[in-house]
Amino acid sequence: MDEDLLYAPRYNVTPTQQVLALINQDEVQPAFLRWRLIPPWAKDHIIGNRMINARAGKKMPVRVVLKSGEPFAFAGLWETWWHRAGEAIRSCTIGCR
Repeated sequence: MDEDLLYAPRYNVTPTQQVLALINQDEVQPAFLRWRLIPPWAKDHIIGNRMINARAGKKMPVRVVLKSGEPFAFAGLWETWWHRAGEAIRSCTIGCR
């Protein structure tokens, strides 16, 4: 689990920024993941810049909020990618249509 899980709501999250996620790895736990999915087979983490959303169709910014203003979650995919030097990068993507 990430040591420092201080979170401040943001209107705009851009690719490569850290996003707060709930991951299920033996148990559900909060973690910060980089928004851009880096597949485990990738030779370089830069490929993640092209894998922001698992999507179909045109790009279109969308703001999604609950009427109550309460926090909520999206379903998504996450992965751990290992650099040759041993560095791990946990990344994610969300489904949108």
